[in-house]
Amino acid sequence: IPIAGVRMLLGDLNGNPIYDQFRNPRITYTDANGYYVFDGLEAGLYTVRQIQPTDYIDSIDMAGTTSGFPINLNINPGSV
Repeated sequence: IPIAGVRMLLGDLNGNPIYDQFRNPRITYTDANGYYVFDGLEAGLYTVRQIQPTDYIDSIDMAGTTSGFPINLNINPGSV
């Protein structure tokens, strides 16, 4: 079941947050179908972190539609 409004954080290959021109972390949110997009990226390798929504229990993560592999980390939603 898709979950809308899940915060997704873009990172570099090492998992460090990537910042925009205003020094804010590049964050987007899932839509009603559970999809998300980071616009304006240069070709390269990136990481994406799902910030676990409050009141939901984390389950098995799946790789996105353009390959990759899931890594399960526990991140405090207030820390990002």
